[in-house]
Amino acid sequence: MANPTVAYRLTLCLYLLSTGAFAAEHCQGQAPLTHDLGVENFLTTSRVYRGNGVEIYETCVENRGAGDLWVNWLVPGPTTWLPPGTAVAQPRPFIERNTIDASGCLEYGNIGATIRERFIGHASDADALKKEEAAGCAAAISASSHVAGQTAPQEIAAPIRLFVPSDKHNPSSTMLEFTALATASSSGAAQPYKLGIAYSLSPLEGRSAGNPNTMTIRLSPGYLTGWLMDKTESTDIFKGVTLGYKNEIGLQLLLNEKPQLRSARYEILDQNNELVGAFMAPTWGPP
Repeated sequence: MANPTVAYRLTLCLYLLSTGAFAAEHCQGQAPLTHDLGVENFLTTSRVYRGNGVEIYETCVENRGAGDLWVNWLVPGPTTWLPPGTAVAQPRPFIERNTIDASGCLEYGNIGATIRERFIGHASDADALKKEEAAGCAAAISASSHVAGQTAPQEIAAPIRLFVPSDKHNPSSTMLEFTALATASSSGAAQPYKLGIAYSLSPLEGRSAGNPNTMTIRLSPGYLTGWLMDKTESTDIFKGVTLGYKNEIGLQLLLNEKPQLRSARYEILDQNNELVGAFMAPTWGPP
């Protein structure tokens, strides 16, 4: 029997083939918050839904403006560029539903302005949010570490979608669409716990200068990253590997104890080694 897979629902990308533009996409979620700030005009939502025994906490940002928009919602995500008319959601899996009314730093726009934005959070976000509030929104984000207290399904699969330029200083010409499937799986084998990311990139219509071969993907430095490094023989993804147009990255964990379901943050860096995108993916972590 095939392993049960948790499918995360994301807003799909629709293209107008005749013009190469995006049809209007919309975030799904509760209590939408709209920010019409002149040049920047965007909306945020969040929601919780259940699928195959896993609770999905999802945050989303929708660009309603006329230009590309950079957003970096530090704790829940997403961290991505948004072409006009697009919406990007960030799903995060948890075994138990334990909801809090959260507020966290959201960076937006080319000059890095910030606001504290409300969202439906998980109780395990509380410590990171307290540290963020105490340090201020300029504080660096570290890899997320969410403890789950029950047995996870044999496989969890999270579709990811971002927009990332290969040159942060020239997004209008170098924007790429990044789509991926991130998995955390277990089996009855001798080394049963595995992580994987299969992804591809494609240029947006009329923006052919983007080159993912000059870009890097890595696991964000942090506590959970250190634990993972100690449990695998492959360390390239921790240092950073060339992004490229298409790739499959896999990690096999060497464990003597049963791990728990958590989330790890992956970062995408441009040709100048500057952050242009990030996403949360299911992972295994210490019990």
